[in-house]
Amino acid sequence: MNHSITVADVQRIFAEEQAFVVKSRFGQKRKTPLEVRQGTRTRVHELLQQQISCPFVLPPPSRDFEPWEIEERIEDLQRRKAELRKSIPTALKIESEDARTGDPSDHQDAIHYAQKRWGQSLWVETDQLVARAESAPGGLGGLEGIAGESVPPVKPLARVALDDHDFSGLAVDASGAAALAPLDLDPFAPLAELVGKVWSTAREAMQDIARALGGPLFSWSNSGETSMWDLVFQNTNFAQAPVLQGSATAGSFYISLHTASPGQTGNQTTSEAAYTSYARVAVARTTGGWTISGNNPITASNTAAITFPAATGGSETETYFAFGSLASGAGVIYGYGALTSSLAVSNGITPSFAIGAAQCTFS
Repeated sequence: MNHSITVADVQRIFAEEQAFVVKSRFGQKRKTPLEVRQGTRTRVHELLQQQISCPFVLPPPSRDFEPWEIEERIEDLQRRKAELRKSIPTALKIESEDARTGDPSDHQDAIHYAQKRWGQSLWVETDQLVARAESAPGGLGGLEGIAGESVPPVKPLARVALDDHDFSGLAVDASGAAALAPLDLDPFAPLAELVGKVWSTAREAMQDIARALGGPLFSWSNSGETSMWDLVFQNTNFAQAPVLQGSATAGSFYISLHTASPGQTGNQTTSEAAYTSYARVAVARTTGGWTISGNNPITASNTAAITFPAATGGSETETYFAFGSLASGAGVIYGYGALTSSLAVSNGITPSFAIGAAQCTFS
């Protein structure tokens, strides 16, 4: 296509779109990366339309017709259409017939089809210009480093504050609810990343709403908390047995030390202590091993001191502890937490938890 639009023109348009400030009754903000790209593409397309005329446009009427000259006007229109059809390449006419055979609603006739194809080719040229500008020196940068005054942040339209709505009919006080965070999505990120972020934001939003309406969507009673914690840590039958009963063999939880957080998906060997002579410590699932106290939150803590083997070599710093399923190997971690203060272990140091120091809390 013959036009005078250059890579520099596209880069200039992109920079102008970056610097553009959107103003509304909510305040002002800069365009998002997606809006900048869309704006650039639209303006480049408009410039192409100004410089390149579509060749498949009906010529003007041969003369001005009087209102009553209906037949003459129709005849003139048919003549102009016939002239235009002659200018359409044979290949486009064949494509038009093939397209109508597959989908009669695709277009009206060869003229309409040629106009559609011309419009598509203009968008193709637009995208090629933008692509060349992006790959040229300087490219089409992100939003960083925009010159000019900074724009104060404002409340995005996508943000919803519970304060803005009337919950009086629900007989709750939502006046202290925090605004839900807007979705800050990169439109060019992988689909899995976008879906994950949307799901995470939706989950947080539901939690915020639940708190604003008076608490979580599900709440344990004091009796339920105590019964569940007694079952887990002391192998005691649930208060309403035989709903949930203890194991035939109570077994033990195995307490481990870690130099870093094992994380939600880690196992007992993840970042586990490795000083010489280190071993996990078994704590029985009995009243002799764990003490249950409180409600909302309810806490299970060690009834007796938990003492690990003294270090006979090596040097490291323990920052987390966990309780899991196995005495050794990659067992399941049931729970973990950070130490109140990190513990530097070296030759001669004996790590230990005093009575009540290893706690697991549920609320």
